[in-house]
Amino acid sequence: MDEFTRELWKRMDEAEALGCRMVKFRQTVTKYGGVETAKEYLRKNRYSDGFDGLEAKKRLDLSMEALVTKGRFSALFTDDEVNRCFDRLCGAGYYIWKE
Repeated sequence: MDEFTRELWKRMDEAEALGCRMVKFRQTVTKYGGVETAKEYLRKNRYSDGFDGLEAKKRLDLSMEALVTKGRFSALFTDDEVNRCFDRLCGAGYYIWKE
């Protein structure tokens, strides 16, 4: 399992502990891996499962979108994909100040 997918799993576990359900997202990550799942969600212009719940709990740091924008993972994605994630996070009032 690649590092992005491992980190995504940890974030999903923490998000679910907060009450944000991610059943379909987990199934997709299991089948295709984290990077391909993220790319597919972005291609379809979908927010990750649990995004709204994480936004309500002020924990968007646990979202797939926040992980995509991390410097160590952004090279796995196109500029457009990373920018889409930044736009979503900014639209939700979340700003990343440090890695």
